[in-house]
Amino acid sequence: MWATPIVFFLFLAGTSPFEYPTVLELPDVFMNKMKEAYNTQDDILIRANFQPDFQFKTCFETFGRRRSIDVMKSFPFGNSNTKILNVTTVGDSHIEFILALDAPGQTNIQFVFVIHRFLLKLEKVRLAQCPKPISSRGKRSFDNSNTIIRKFLGILKQAIVTRDSTKIGKLIDDLFIFEGCQGSYNKVETINKIVRIPKEANIDFNLNSSTWKNHGQIEYKVTVSKALLDDIDAQFVYCPYRQILKSGSVLSCPLRRVNRSCFGIPEFFC
Repeated sequence: MWATPIVFFLFLAGTSPFEYPTVLELPDVFMNKMKEAYNTQDDILIRANFQPDFQFKTCFETFGRRRSIDVMKSFPFGNSNTKILNVTTVGDSHIEFILALDAPGQTNIQFVFVIHRFLLKLEKVRLAQCPKPISSRGKRSFDNSNTIIRKFLGILKQAIVTRDSTKIGKLIDDLFIFEGCQGSYNKVETINKIVRIPKEANIDFNLNSSTWKNHGQIEYKVTVSKALLDDIDAQFVYCPYRQILKSGSVLSCPLRRVNRSCFGIPEFFC
């Protein structure tokens, strides 16, 4: 009875039911099936890979099936190279394995998957890596968000110094939007403007504040200095799991100035 769905799947794939996949092979079979669904962008096909009681556990929250699928869709399962690690059985009907995503700019992302070995559906997923808990007056909390952001800003500054669009692009989400003083800019437009900044501008970031937000994102405020005659305050949203910027905006726009004061990019900050 339980084997019926997978036998049917193997039949469609042109594989004899007698060549039943081993425990080590089933995660690959499932991930190929899941990638195909993700690449269609069809919600019905994507949701068909999840059990009704499916849960996705982040470092901060646990989501039910409906919300967790929406959250998981923000991760590039469909267009990333994946590596399956540490395959083990859980009871008679489940398999647990670690899925490592290899996507540009999204290193060190690992998930623990639990699938039903006969239905080939997800039972639960959790992030394998979370900020380290620290103690404060007897209470456990997570790494200070300022520490995480300062580390990221160092990496971001090094990438900007190179004016290399590929290196900068690895730190920015594909759906990134920057709200400037003269309009909104997507990822490509933002990168194009950054690489055009003369190297003598020597952009620097001074962190003013940061705070954990919903779904484990970090919102932070910085002062962008040295690129302009006047410092500019900006706000960004950073995803520590995927290690990328999700969005950004200028907090207060200065009065219009002559182009020279903005080093050739007046429409970006000015």
